[in-house]
Amino acid sequence: MTADLETRALGPLVEAAREWAEGLPNGIVWLLGTPAAGKSTWLRALAIGAPAVRQLELAAWLAPFLRNDGATPGASAILESAVALIRTSALLQNSTTVVSATQLPRESLASMDPQRERIVVLTPSQDTLARQRLRRPERPAEVVIAETERLDAWQAQFTVELPEVARLTVPVLPELLPSGAPSVGTGNRTPIAAVIGPARCDAALAHIAEAVGEALVNAGFRIATGGMGGVMEAASKGAHRATSYRPGDVIGILPTYDNAHANPWVDVPIATGLQHARNVVVVGCADVVVAIGGQAGTLSELALAWTLGRHVICVADTGGWSTELAGRALDGRRNDMLHGPCTPAEAAILASRLVGDVRPAPWFE
Repeated sequence: MTADLETRALGPLVEAAREWAEGLPNGIVWLLGTPAAGKSTWLRALAIGAPAVRQLELAAWLAPFLRNDGATPGASAILESAVALIRTSALLQNSTTVVSATQLPRESLASMDPQRERIVVLTPSQDTLARQRLRRPERPAEVVIAETERLDAWQAQFTVELPEVARLTVPVLPELLPSGAPSVGTGNRTPIAAVIGPARCDAALAHIAEAVGEALVNAGFRIATGGMGGVMEAASKGAHRATSYRPGDVIGILPTYDNAHANPWVDVPIATGLQHARNVVVVGCADVVVAIGGQAGTLSELALAWTLGRHVICVADTGGWSTELAGRALDGRRNDMLHGPCTPAEAAILASRLVGDVRPAPWFE
């Protein structure tokens, strides 16, 4: 990921990290958290927002000395020595060093200087848990929660010895996933996610659609909708709310010949005059399709997306055809199925994975 894209991806975290760094003392901040709690994400935001703060990942520092199978003889002693060396080096300097780690030895905590050392415990966010379910099935969300509970228990053991412990929850953004930005598979262009759903919806469905639009744009997508009201308008509104939003990120494929019919959140209205036939343009221009609720019109878009080889992600708790067809194959021409049901955050993460994997289907069947 380029530095410019990474800065955009991290968005408000950079400013939050900058403000956080201003309150740090000269000395050491031990940034503790379970695997995938957000330590690396926060350090990357800190590197951009507060480059004067020194950073160190304890696991990377120790890697040359430890075996991959976790059976290194004397590992505890190596860890204690490493912590002592880092502490000595950092405290001799008139600066701030942030060290990320999964845990610290009890002996190191017992000798902590409360005036120059601070502990911050990271707790997994909902986005993190969504990522665990989708990208790392070998470590499901339940495992991450269990690890966090063990970290809490570990922390409680040393309550008397620790200075005040701060807590921090860092969202894990789709752009920062190991697979890279969603532009993978689309060359240099920005990928497009079509958001489909009914032209009229209640407040609850609109709230979900807004969250979907926001999550997709924050994941690096432009969104395309039918440009009218209901779910289409709500998703477009949510896209504008995204921290990564840029003008042009919301495309409306209109059924009429009049661009004025587009909802107020559409940046790029495309007047087709095709009426219901514009549904094939909506899904055909997209790299991936996200379905929210839906009646007959949405059903036609689902069938067209399936025929055109587009992956379809169905959003949970939205009713209609999205709920009815989630996890099902529409026919035998493909060996996969409609994905879901997913939360808005999960849908954006999954969309990032699926970009570029278009599955051509036989025509005219």
